[in-house]
Amino acid sequence: MDHYAVEYVLSHCAQKAAKKGLQVVDQSLLETDLSIPENPDGEPWTFERATELYKANRLTDKEYGYIVAFIDLNLSLQNE
Repeated sequence: MDHYAVEYVLSHCAQKAAKKGLQVVDQSLLETDLSIPENPDGEPWTFERATELYKANRLTDKEYGYIVAFIDLNLSLQNE
């Protein structure tokens, strides 16, 4: 799952850089879909809730890694 968190961060940064007109060497980072599933509670994601759902096998490794990275980057605050 850590692999997916790193993938999310790298892709997010690459996509932001490309929007600023900077060259991105690894073009695959620009094609990564960074969408994350909605929290079934309808609330913003928290690490605790994501971990709970992951342990209950309701999130895949990729979904969990992406959600953790999303939380760590404080992207939920930027989307409000």
